[in-house]
Amino acid sequence: MMINGSFLLVTNRNSLSESSIKILRNDDFLEEIKKSLDRSLNDGKGFKQLIERIGNEVSESKSEVQVKQFNKVKNSILQRDHFYILDIKFLKSKKFFVPSLGEEHGVGALYTLLAHLVSVSSPYSKFWLRFLNFSGQGIDSLATEFNDERFQQELKGLEYKYIFSTYELFNHPLVVTDHIVCWKLDESLQEGDSVDDGDYKGEISFANDLEGIGCEIINIQNGYGACHNSNIKVICLEKLIGKTFRCEWKRGFSSLPSQSSRRRAR
Repeated sequence: MMINGSFLLVTNRNSLSESSIKILRNDDFLEEIKKSLDRSLNDGKGFKQLIERIGNEVSESKSEVQVKQFNKVKNSILQRDHFYILDIKFLKSKKFFVPSLGEEHGVGALYTLLAHLVSVSSPYSKFWLRFLNFSGQGIDSLATEFNDERFQQELKGLEYKYIFSTYELFNHPLVVTDHIVCWKLDESLQEGDSVDDGDYKGEISFANDLEGIGCEIINIQNGYGACHNSNIKVICLEKLIGKTFRCEWKRGFSSLPSQSSRRRAR
């Protein structure tokens, strides 16, 4: 489609000027474009056929891609690493599949499910928050402390990741995040590494109470000196599961664990 008009260009002659962009965004101008397209669609048989063909091709292409993705997941799911929880009777025969890259909400779902099965006497119960919601926008979940049934303490902001690293900007404000639950911690994480959300920055600390299961983000502040008063716990779910429950970890197409091979995962 060509729009014939006197539009000002910037000096490199490849971009429209600010005044020309305002014209193209003007409601009256856009309404005229819509009317023109409607007339072409109703009056021009060739144009209508072209639009219908393009629409069908786009729809078929999207469906084909989604079907291929679905079949790929179906064919690969049984080949994934998985685990059994042996110290909960009704779960002994249940296979739990390890989350894969891109399945952050799968990490959240697994964390949420197992949080309801943790013994109150477990020394790791304090790392299992009780979730209150899931959200596709903003912070992933609001959660409460393990034993806070009446919501007497402040609700926690909970974020799920497949892998936690410091190579990219953290995609939520650090000041609204209390816990980060990931399936894996980046093996290259070191004490003092910087975590940045584009506004606030913090640094990695391997705190004693998180030894073997994760780390903390501490000294969170922005460039103007404003500080976040809380530290953020970063918990590796794979390690937390192994510490909290008696598990058997398996690869691919394997059968139920035998009595002789049962061991506590580390």
